[in-house]
Amino acid sequence: MLYNSTINEKMKKTISIITITVIAFIIMNAVSEGKYNIPYKVKIEYTPLQISLSELPTFSYGGKPGYYFSIKVSVTNQDTKKRKFMVDDDCTFASWKSDEKPLKILTNNCLKNVYEDVSLAPHETYSTNLKIWFPENYTENKISFRIGFIEIIDNEIASGPYWSDEVNILIEH
Repeated sequence: MLYNSTINEKMKKTISIITITVIAFIIMNAVSEGKYNIPYKVKIEYTPLQISLSELPTFSYGGKPGYYFSIKVSVTNQDTKKRKFMVDDDCTFASWKSDEKPLKILTNNCLKNVYEDVSLAPHETYSTNLKIWFPENYTENKISFRIGFIEIIDNEIASGPYWSDEVNILIEH
């Protein structure tokens, strides 16, 4: 009986691996044939790739002291058709998010969040600057993160996030 249950568990794992592999192959094939298009490419521009805490501005976020630095982010329309979406001003930055938990995108205090309509032809790019905050007690020697773009249409999340490549910034304590 134990032998049969071991075989059954191995078969389940094998079937799961085969299923995941087939799904990944179908998706990769569809993307390469243009049947499934990832509409946006997100890019982070930041130099230098090393920062010194003594040179960074400080800011308290939610009562926690910390530091921040600025980055430029851009989103490029990789689709074959024009794409229209909305980006929010610097009240909430609902269009952008970080994948690293202690990092926050700083916003300005404002009374009303205003959305800007953006229209991108194929291969056109929209860019903006973001301030990235991290806590004073961050002890790592580097920050690794990606920025995700969230497509907003008619004040509702339509799709995303679409992630940038990872950026690694060394920290001099």
